[in-house]
Amino acid sequence: MKARILVADDSEGSRYVIATWLRRDGYDVIEASTGQEALEHAERGVDLIILDVNLPDMSGYVVCERVKAGTDNALPVLHVSATAITPSDRSEGLRRGADAYLVEPVDREVLLASVAALLRGASAERTARRLAKRLRQLNDATQALNEARTVEKLASVVAEQASALFERDAWVEIVVGGTRERAASRSGGGQPEEIDIAAAGASQQYTTAEFADGDGDRALLVVAPGEANSTHAEEDELVLSQFVRAAKTALRNLVVYDIERDIAVTLQQSLLPTVVPDVPNAQFAVRYRSSAEHAEVGGDFYDMFALRNHRLAFAVGDVVGHSLEAAAIMAQLRTGIRSYMLEGHSPASTLERLNAMLQRFHPGTSATVCCATYDWETGECEIANAGHPPALLIAGGTASFLPTGGTLLGITPVTRPPVRRRLDPGDLMLFYTDGLIERRGESLDTGFKRLLDAAARPPEDLEGFLDHVLSEVAPAKPGDDIALVALRRLVPKIDSRLTVSRLATDEAPSYMRAKAAQFFRAIGAPPAVAADMLLAISEAVTNVAEHAYPHAAGDVQMQISHPDPATVSIEVADTGAFAYREAQRDRSRGLTIIRGVARDVKIHRDGGTRIVMTFDVSSAS
Repeated sequence: MKARILVADDSEGSRYVIATWLRRDGYDVIEASTGQEALEHAERGVDLIILDVNLPDMSGYVVCERVKAGTDNALPVLHVSATAITPSDRSEGLRRGADAYLVEPVDREVLLASVAALLRGASAERTARRLAKRLRQLNDATQALNEARTVEKLASVVAEQASALFERDAWVEIVVGGTRERAASRSGGGQPEEIDIAAAGASQQYTTAEFADGDGDRALLVVAPGEANSTHAEEDELVLSQFVRAAKTALRNLVVYDIERDIAVTLQQSLLPTVVPDVPNAQFAVRYRSSAEHAEVGGDFYDMFALRNHRLAFAVGDVVGHSLEAAAIMAQLRTGIRSYMLEGHSPASTLERLNAMLQRFHPGTSATVCCATYDWETGECEIANAGHPPALLIAGGTASFLPTGGTLLGITPVTRPPVRRRLDPGDLMLFYTDGLIERRGESLDTGFKRLLDAAARPPEDLEGFLDHVLSEVAPAKPGDDIALVALRRLVPKIDSRLTVSRLATDEAPSYMRAKAAQFFRAIGAPPAVAADMLLAISEAVTNVAEHAYPHAAGDVQMQISHPDPATVSIEVADTGAFAYREAQRDRSRGLTIIRGVARDVKIHRDGGTRIVMTFDVSSAS
């Protein structure tokens, strides 16, 4: 393709000579006699300007400056002048943007050599700029591909970036795991016409490239035809190969992420409790919301399970990181918590052992855990914290954070002292992971304040309270998983009657005492009277276990009633052959004790033995 050269000179003779030399050398020449005319031709596109310094409407220096200030500042300008011939004239022209300066009369060969050199330099500079621009575009495209978090988004990004790279319409079709995603992008914006992508891929008319990376999967990029005999065809092929390689890597990573996420989610969900414990005088509610980020499966977890002696254990934690490894470590921590606490370790002791486990088997990994026990009869809560966000307490209508901070696990062997708090009926405690309060670009203090504000207006229903917290505090699209565990102590429901039956063995007395003690606490029996009643029950049930069934096993029944605020009636019965005989002193000591603590004792023998004991439980007794 011939280079187009603009010759701008107000001297018709000079223009004619220079234009003639150029045309005879094979160039396409355009002529202008004024500066304004030269600028108009330059805007329409030329490859080089030969510019006189002294034009009738403006200086050639000014024309040059305006040309160099335009979008194509690589356009070479050659000043030729018969009047501005001093060294200062030439330096002025070069300083104000000219690429070369010749003084007339100029030799033909010198002019043509100068023109050829300037065109070569301009071509090289344009090529360098174009390549630099395409490399930047390719780098930006690769980054955009790697930021895609779904196959649907990747298809859209591939189409958009291919259209921008090649300045042509582009279509994409990706089939992964039987799911088909399509996208298209028009160069300059908008949507191109729909085409049969598969048919276009088999056509020689379109530029196509496959970038699938698995058996049965399919990924095809189709780019609209470009200019015929383009001088950039080889360059386009190189850019296309690099772009397709990046798209293939991005697609492969997405497939791997999907597999990893599925495994991690399955592991994570399988380890979360499926049933919230049903214990007396307490209400529990839980929530688990996964991260909105693709493949951002983390180590967040919660757990709750029953212990001995009317206590419940629960824990909330978060392993640092988002990966299948983080989910696996979370599973180990959860197992460790269950094992240690079922063995009888306190929350603080459990955290010390978890810390040692992390340092021994997962050096470099850290986690935050809040571990607690709750006694559903007394309302006592014992909490130990290892770097986890502090528990929220709502008591007496006031929300506050418990001072339960501590060093996170996996860092250093440090003691984490527990905090003990008794919950009164109606009090509420919330445990949560940091995904609830964290937002990008925002301090944690802002998140804590948002939680306190939401807790100042808690709905009565505990499930509704968690919904309220998530709505008011959590990000709309959380970047981390969120786990919530809420506990509210309820006003005890007092039942006026308790009936218990048990096989009359050596374990029966302790079992009956435990059930009776729970009943006495529920009705608010004075401790001294409760102790007397438990002693009487123990003696009566022990007598049944030792003497009522000498030849075969049988049951002992206990029935306790609270007919009025001042009275408790206790009946212990069996269907055995033994009867209480005061004359048999070796067997009557238990009955003597019972009569010593009860207000009234009656014994009935009708197919067994029933002993009915009455106690005064009034506060004045």
